[in-house]
Amino acid sequence: MEVIYADSLFLLNAVIDYMLLLAAAKVSAAPLRRWRLALGAALGGAYSVAAALWPQYFALGAVKAAAAAVMVLAAFGAERFWRRFLTFLAAAALFAGAVYALSGLAGGRVVNVSMGALALAFAVCYAAVSLVFRHSGERAERCVEPLKLELAGRRVTLAALLDSGNGLRDAASGLRAAVGDAKALAELFPPEARELLGGDPAAVFERLCALPELRGRLRLLPYSAVGVAGGLLLCFTPDSAELGGKRVRLAVAVSPTPLSPAGEFSAVY
Repeated sequence: MEVIYADSLFLLNAVIDYMLLLAAAKVSAAPLRRWRLALGAALGGAYSVAAALWPQYFALGAVKAAAAAVMVLAAFGAERFWRRFLTFLAAAALFAGAVYALSGLAGGRVVNVSMGALALAFAVCYAAVSLVFRHSGERAERCVEPLKLELAGRRVTLAALLDSGNGLRDAASGLRAAVGDAKALAELFPPEARELLGGDPAAVFERLCALPELRGRLRLLPYSAVGVAGGLLLCFTPDSAELGGKRVRLAVAVSPTPLSPAGEFSAVY
């Protein structure tokens, strides 16, 4: 009769679950909070002990799925749950298959697989999941949040791409500047001004400043980008702004051309 110690079983499964959660985090572009990954892994280790002690309850398929869901929630929270849950299951399935294949090649049983074989199986699993879900992870890395703006009693909501490389600042206010599509921002302006926004910023600025409602609220923001040595963008400071449900202070520059040809977002912050 083979004796399995609860502490060894817990530790081994917790380490494996931590690696699987780490793989799911990397592939699905989830934020890496190590303590949350450790919490999810500890729950997985505890489940493995419970399944060994009371298999008639904890070895059921529905209970296994529920345990995996709790681990993913503990590790990542509810945001993009299904993406991360399915990625975790895929990683677990590939890992189990790799361990089974390696144990078969070695002529041993799964329970006797060495730590070296487990490490090799995890490496194979991580590479396979990364390859299959690579493009999905790239899309998840593009974090888009709702940006709500108000100007002179008018309101719009834009899909804002959070871009850590955006260093644009408004020299007049010192605020970081978001850039929004002229078409998406049009509802913030009086009807007679909306059709002008897509034109030359300097000419648009001159014409809009003649409107009493906008006088003193607009300015031109110098910028540089790839292929543009010294351009100008129409800029304003909204009366209020919320990004992802949180109030922020920012300036807004108007882009005459769409920022995302595919329509994934209408602003960059």
